[in-house]
Amino acid sequence: MAVIWGDGWLFGACDYFTVEEREMFVRTEFCCLCFLPCVPEKSILLVADGQGIDLPEVVDRSVGWAWLRNLSWVIFLTLTCVGALFLAADDLTQDQWPWALIALAVVFLGLAIFVTVYKPKASEESKQKYLNMVEQAVARFYLEEQMATEAPDDGSPAPEDVAIAHPPTYQGLDKDNAF
Repeated sequence: MAVIWGDGWLFGACDYFTVEEREMFVRTEFCCLCFLPCVPEKSILLVADGQGIDLPEVVDRSVGWAWLRNLSWVIFLTLTCVGALFLAADDLTQDQWPWALIALAVVFLGLAIFVTVYKPKASEESKQKYLNMVEQAVARFYLEEQMATEAPDDGSPAPEDVAIAHPPTYQGLDKDNAF
């Protein structure tokens, strides 16, 4: 039996919010055993167009949602398989408990579908924290771009020739303009 250990799978979408008609949310990258998320590595704020901003720490809420979603699917599949095996092995009229397992599996199927489809919203505090991170990432990108255009051709700028201008403030990503 082969065991597959994989890196870089994103699970646990949570903290959904919308800014300027763009949906943003947090997911966590996991090391996975087969398809099950085991060890969280880092959390990413996914912005429109598939762009992501690495967050400084793992978001516990995202890890919890990832584990809850996968655990509900595993319990559903386990109950269904065990119930089906006992129903196939016994006469259908003798015992009622395999049917109880199947009924419990249907409940876990409903839970699994709900936690997979549900989009947990971000609180105002975490939303503002994420917006500040987006603003810092935009400013960092602007500074790196400015440094690249002002660098001389030989790659060694003279200290008196380099002036770093602060980026203009971007008014679109603040709490008052968030939808």
